[in-house]
Amino acid sequence: MTHFISDGATGTMLRCLDPNIDLTVYDRHRLDLLGKIHRAYIDAGANFITTDTIAAPLCHWHDLIDAARTAADGKASLMLSMHESGDFPLPEHIEKVDILLLESIIDAKAALKKIERLAETYNKPIYVSFASTNDTAAIAEICKIEKVNTIGLNCIDISEIHKGLKKIRELTTKPMFAQPSVTTDITPHQFAYAMKILQKQYRLILIGGCCGTTPEMIRLLAE
Repeated sequence: MTHFISDGATGTMLRCLDPNIDLTVYDRHRLDLLGKIHRAYIDAGANFITTDTIAAPLCHWHDLIDAARTAADGKASLMLSMHESGDFPLPEHIEKVDILLLESIIDAKAALKKIERLAETYNKPIYVSFASTNDTAAIAEICKIEKVNTIGLNCIDISEIHKGLKKIRELTTKPMFAQPSVTTDITPHQFAYAMKILQKQYRLILIGGCCGTTPEMIRLLAE
């Protein structure tokens, strides 16, 4: 089965490039670093790039999306990252991206309302990624929304993500993806090996990383 490769942890890489960076400040310095990070993941083999908008104030989304678009330069699809408790995108944001990504979902009921609104407002594919699978009833309702065409998990440690993927597979036949975190001391090769096993087991159409993952891990996934 053909699958795609997404990027890894933007926050992790921002701190690697500048240990003193204030992650609440959205200035030119941050945009320059983001450009380098997006390009590093694309050079590593990622063909899906995530905008750094999930926790950003809406007034900064335009610049953050443009930073990702410029870095992608037609080589990668762009996912607009959002959270169930965050801002709602404007039409000018939607025009510049390929996929609407609601990720790191903890409150599935709140996410359901936002996804329904996104589906009613915009004609773009919606990817939905959970950081908790506790509310299976709300997750099942989300899976039924037509424009939600891919369901996944992120921000769950790679040692625990199998259980969540199994639960999601029991709720839907839609394509799945996984972007686990790395909170334990594993090597890039161990990460890539574990992810490739999960990709085959669950026929994942997109694999990548979340907190703690690096371009080297993504490079090994893409090999």
